[in-house]
Amino acid sequence: MPRSLYVPMYPLPDTLPEGTIPMLDGDIEGTHPAFHKLHKGSTKNVPSCSGQARVLFLLEGCAVFTQAGQDLILDERGSYIPDPRKDLTIAAQEGASILEIAWELTAADQAALARHTPDYPVVQLYDQCPRYTEPFKSDRTISRTIVRHGILPRFSMGSNEAGAHDRIDLNCHPAIDQYFFSFPENDVDLLIEADRLPFKGNTLVHIPLGCYHGVEIGAGQRMHYLWIDLIVNEEAGLAYLDTVHQPLG
Repeated sequence: MPRSLYVPMYPLPDTLPEGTIPMLDGDIEGTHPAFHKLHKGSTKNVPSCSGQARVLFLLEGCAVFTQAGQDLILDERGSYIPDPRKDLTIAAQEGASILEIAWELTAADQAALARHTPDYPVVQLYDQCPRYTEPFKSDRTISRTIVRHGILPRFSMGSNEAGAHDRIDLNCHPAIDQYFFSFPENDVDLLIEADRLPFKGNTLVHIPLGCYHGVEIGAGQRMHYLWIDLIVNEEAGLAYLDTVHQPLG
C-alpha cells in the first residue's frame, strides 16, 4: 500500500546573502550539503580534509578554482572534484553560486581511493555530460551523468530535464539514498508514495530511502534538477546503476 512519508526539504531564501548556507546537514548520515554565494572579488578557502570527499557544482557565475598552484576557471555550469588532501581556494570573478556535497569517508572508502586515486581535479562541464536513459522515463526526458559511479566511493550524480506534460514513473532503489537539488527554473510535482509535493527552484530534497518516487510535469511547468546518489550498499547499488542507467550515443 502507498504510504505518506515525511520528505525533508530546504528551499533557499529568495534573497541570498553572501556566504555559506548549510542545507539538510546530516539528513543522509555523514553528508554535508551546502550552498555558497560569492560576490565578485570574494574568495572562499576550503581546507584539506583527507577524511572527506566533496563535489562542487557551479550553478551560475564565474569562479577560479585553485589547488596546488593549478587554476581552473568555470564560467558555465559544471562540476569540480578537488583532491581532499590539498587546500582549495575559490575566487569569484563574477558573482558565483555553488552547490557543495561533502561526505565522510569510511576506512573502506579511503582504502578504495588509495587503490584507485582519481586524476584530480575531476571536471565535467554540464553541456558536455554524457546522456543516458532509464525504463521509467519517456524519450523526451534528457538525463545526464555528471559524476559517473566508480569515480568516488559510494557516489554518483546527474540530472533530469524535460518540458511540460512529461513524467518520471514511480521507481525505487533501496540500496541508494538520494538528494535532489532543483535548478531555479525547476517547477514540478514530486510523487512520493501516496503524496504529491510541489518541488520548485533552488530547493534541496532528501528522497526517503527505499520509497517509491517520481515526477510529474504539468502544463506550463519544466523539470530540471540534479540527483545526488549516496550508495548505502555498494554491491547492490552499483549493480542497480549498471543495469538501469543505459548510455545513449
